[in-house]
Amino acid sequence: MLCIKAIYIPVLNRGSVYVCYNKNNSTCYITSISFFIHKTGIDPFPALGSSVKRKKFELPKLHD
Repeated sequence: MLCIKAIYIPVLNRGSVYVCYNKNNSTCYITSISFFIHKTGIDPFPALGSSVKRKKFELPKLHD
């Protein structure tokens, strides 16, 4: 199973997407919104400009 959480922080004008694969030992990645759109065809923030979507914002790492 795949879990996704797209995050946009308006005050910083930055965002990224957590992509996690739920297995015995979960693996999570942080991607740019643009990469996520390219891979899935889903745009979680259609109103954002492409320059914001292209930059990967380093979100905090997820812990067990």
